[in-house]
Amino acid sequence: MMVNVTTPDVVKDQAPPKRLTFNNPTQREEHIRAFRRFLPTLLQDAPDIDWDRLPSPVMGYLISHLADHPDLIPITFAVGCALHAMKESSLYTSCRCVTSLVQRLRLRYGVSQLEQLGTRDIWDQFVAGRTLAPGEADMLMIYNTFASMHVPAHLEGLKVRDRLVWQPYALPPLPTGFLEKYGIFKHTRAGQIQRRKEQSDVLTPLFPLLVEIAQLRKQEAERLIKAFRHQRERALAGEIGLPYHFQYTDSRFTVSRDVPTISSIDVVKQEVTLSLTLWDRMSWVKAHPERYASRTQQRSRQQVEAYAPERNVYFLQYTGKTEHLLWCGDLLANWRLCKGASSEAIQAENPDAQSQLSSFQKRSYLQVPPLHTLDQMDEALRRVFEQWGLIGPTVLGYCSAGLCVRPDNRALCLGCPFLVPHYSNLRNALAWRKLLMLQAKLHDEHGHHIDAQQARQMIQYLDDTIAIMRVQIETRIDGGYLPFADTLPPPADEEGDEA
Repeated sequence: MMVNVTTPDVVKDQAPPKRLTFNNPTQREEHIRAFRRFLPTLLQDAPDIDWDRLPSPVMGYLISHLADHPDLIPITFAVGCALHAMKESSLYTSCRCVTSLVQRLRLRYGVSQLEQLGTRDIWDQFVAGRTLAPGEADMLMIYNTFASMHVPAHLEGLKVRDRLVWQPYALPPLPTGFLEKYGIFKHTRAGQIQRRKEQSDVLTPLFPLLVEIAQLRKQEAERLIKAFRHQRERALAGEIGLPYHFQYTDSRFTVSRDVPTISSIDVVKQEVTLSLTLWDRMSWVKAHPERYASRTQQRSRQQVEAYAPERNVYFLQYTGKTEHLLWCGDLLANWRLCKGASSEAIQAENPDAQSQLSSFQKRSYLQVPPLHTLDQMDEALRRVFEQWGLIGPTVLGYCSAGLCVRPDNRALCLGCPFLVPHYSNLRNALAWRKLLMLQAKLHDEHGHHIDAQQARQMIQYLDDTIAIMRVQIETRIDGGYLPFADTLPPPADEEGDEA
């Protein structure tokens, strides 16, 4: 028997062990080492599964919940099979659902061997005589996705010998027709549709505003790319040496957050200065020899292989405040877009490759027939065109619904989620706001308080629309494509009264 005796002085000097937090990206290397220690020897060499690419939260969950679990190998193997087919958040959620389902089957339904999951009896007991909760239906659907899609697809891609080795560790699929028999697929599908509808109901009115915010960000990125290309051309012409440090000043637009209505949103213009450094591959390797092997440095000096002139690329290094770098600086700094980005600098390699930004395509609208054409149509055809007419221009913009969803209650399309405001109708909006303010005032004077309240609701819808129009104007001024006539302020008598 050996006893490791440590003197009190040594104990005092020892640092406490570092606690792993699997949501902390700075500990990524420690996460991988801890997961490798946890992983059974059999799984270490699982074919065509790169365990080092497993998301850290998934590693942490498996370590904390499956260390002594009898189904450690099949569940972890199933997660590895789905690694390349699922997003990080989906993989984590799916891992939890499958683990919870298998644990429940073992605790409550007498499952002692994995093979029992391949029989109908266990699954019939699970759903018999009760209505499944939404979470339970989701667990069954996720289990079915793992057992019937991801694991079989992975096994089919293996060599015959490897397939025979790993087939016994595959999660058994659900019985044929099980989901359909109990209406689980239909129930889950209905829930998914309802959740998507709830999300779209929130986003649809915001869509015109989101388009303008995206356009402002696109224009800001394009200006930075243009500045990069200018400095790159100077370097190619021999006017400047590398690395080349320079300052770049531009305007950033931010939108106020946590406001109760769209009309309360403010678009704030701020001038920012970025500290940038232009590099190419050779200059970067030369300036950072501690990061490269001697053989790589030699290739760089000789300009061969990856460092041949025809394979050289230029890139920018940014060393300022992350919140000033486009719209994504904070995301990059917090490791949400670029795992493994340097904390000292955020590098944008080859901005040319990132400049393939597709322009927003202009919508094409079916034009409404002129009035004299409508008058000449027969009654049935005219009704069809009058109902479909809002696919073209409306009082405040355009309709994106195609078929009008409120043919008997258009009311300037206020409050309709399919209204796409257009800045050219700002004067119309201000004029109608003035009329609605007068209407609300008259209702109050006559004691029609409910009618006055509804009129003010229409004014709020109109204020939201006006706010979007003004953001559209700011976007076009920033991009330099707003016609001069549209930059002129409206006459004083066309401004809407303040609420």
